[in-house]
This record gives sequence, C-alpha cells and structure tokens, in this order.
Amino acid sequence: MRDARIPFDIQYGDIDYMDAKKDFTYDPVKYAGLPAYVDQLHDWGMRYVIILDPGIKIEPGYKAYDEGMQQDIFMKNPDGTSPVLTEVWPGDTYHPDFTHSAASQWWTDQCRDFHDNQGVHFDALWIDMNEPANFQTDDPTKRELMNCTGIYNFPPYLPRILGYWVGMYDKTFCMDNIQEWGLHYNVHSLYGHTMSQAT
Repeated sequence: MRDARIPFDIQYGDIDYMDAKKDFTYDPVKYAGLPAYVDQLHDWGMRYVIILDPGIKIEPGYKAYDEGMQQDIFMKNPDGTSPVLTEVWPGDTYHPDFTHSAASQWWTDQCRDFHDNQGVHFDALWIDMNEPANFQTDDPTKRELMNCTGIYNFPPYLPRILGYWVGMYDKTFCMDNIQEWGLHYNVHSLYGHTMSQAT
C-alpha cells in the first residue's frame, strides 16, 4: 500500500495475531516477527491497534489466567466462590469481573506486560466481546450445564430480545452470577463500560 501511495495510517490486529486466541499473546509461528513489524510501522509514522476480548482461557501456566486466579478477579457463580465457566474464541474461559477492586490493576498489568515485556508496542486497544458474550447458550447441552434458573434469568416479563425463549442469559451469562457490585442482572449493561474504564 505504501508503494501504491494509498493513505494508510493505522494497522489493526484482529484475533488472528493471538496464540490460540488467548489475550496478551501472539502466535509464535504466524506472527513471529510481530514486535519488529509494529516497530517498523512506527518508523513509518503509523499506529498499531490490537483487539482484546475479556474471556481468559482456562489454562494453568497461562500468565493472565494464573494471575487472575491468584487475585480472584473472575466473575462468580451464584455460590459466590467458584468462577463462572464461559466459552468464547479460545474455548473454555473465565471472564474478569471488572467491578472487582483488583481487576483494573490486573488488566493494566497484563496490557503493560504485553506492551513492554513482550515488545508488542501497540498504540491503542480495540476491546470486543464485552456485551459480555458467551457461546455456551448456542449448544443445548452446554446451556443446560450453565444452570441458569430463577427469576433473574426468567423474569415475569421477559422482553422479546433475541433468543428470549432461552431466557435473559441468551448469548451471555446467567443473570444471577455474582460480581463485586452485585448480581450480574443489575450490572450486565455496565460490563463493557467497566472494561473500558479498566482499559
């Protein structure tokens, strides 16, 4: 594009740059030269923006997961103790509770580590999937295992949302899951907002 003199100021990195679709990683084969490439973009006066999704793959040894578990920042099941199993691009995931008092620092630390220590000197973040999204409701067996019951998932008046026959949790989380600010039912629409505040 530069040779053709087509105006091109910003390069976006969609989920393909990640290693197995895990945040704060890059594919060591397909994107082996990513840090150098980003530095080259900067030399040309361009910017690089990466996508990040909130779903953190459940994988011991994966830094974001390990540190999130240590700091207990993932959204909780109605029992208030165990993290909520979700599913997005990398497979089985936990989602940070961005209302948790330690979550913003955890998120900042992960972003900083990717930028400074892994050398991917991104200029901005494109945050996505923070509706928050969950693919489990697309599979009847997985949807059953979610165990979304009760009045918060099936209120007396159920708006005719997409998938209303599934319940208020279609394509997302059970409404009776627990966040630091309260029931997910009460803060669902703030998930993207709290993620952007942390970002």
